[in-house]
Amino acid sequence: GFGVKQAYEKAFQLFQYLYAHGDDRGSYYLGYMYEMGYGVEQDEQKAMMYYENGHDDMCYYQMGMHLMLGQSVHQDEEKALSYFEKSHYPDAYFYQGFLLEKQHEYASAFQAYSKGSQVYQRECLYKVGMYLNHGLGTDLNQKEAYRYLTYSYYCLHGDSAYQLSMMYFDGLMVKKDVNKAIELLKQAAHLYSQEACLLLGRFYGEGHY
Repeated sequence: GFGVKQAYEKAFQLFQYLYAHGDDRGSYYLGYMYEMGYGVEQDEQKAMMYYENGHDDMCYYQMGMHLMLGQSVHQDEEKALSYFEKSHYPDAYFYQGFLLEKQHEYASAFQAYSKGSQVYQRECLYKVGMYLNHGLGTDLNQKEAYRYLTYSYYCLHGDSAYQLSMMYFDGLMVKKDVNKAIELLKQAAHLYSQEACLLLGRFYGEGHY
């Protein structure tokens, strides 16, 4: 509905035209409209057919999500991983790393998260920071960990704000600064970091700082 009257049926017709002329993104949008029931009767089987037939980053991502979560198709994490590996959609890098991490393939997971961090996917930035901070799947480098966690924090990632807060409490890679640590801890809590909420609640309960 940008600049024109919203019309799902008209949009559906245009995406059909694109798909018929070999446009793979048209395949994704047709699948999405069938999945959600926009402009057409909802039909998950047809949605999956379009996703599976499309050679497009978004089609690969959607297939990966459905296979990982067991939506519309049987859950198959190995097959889901193969779809995420073909997609360059930013969130696909995160789920690729997530599935590799579940398999304890930490070096490969770090590589996947690193690719996502290059397009500023905030969960990937956070994961790269944590892997570097603990030397997991890569060399220990807490200076770089601080840099990546800062980038993720700038993307409003709550757990990154919490980790930075801990660094300021401990004086790790930065000058110890309790006031800065508390400020970051409060921000992390507002960004729904569970660890930050628990710690801040404990501080209030015990009268710390």
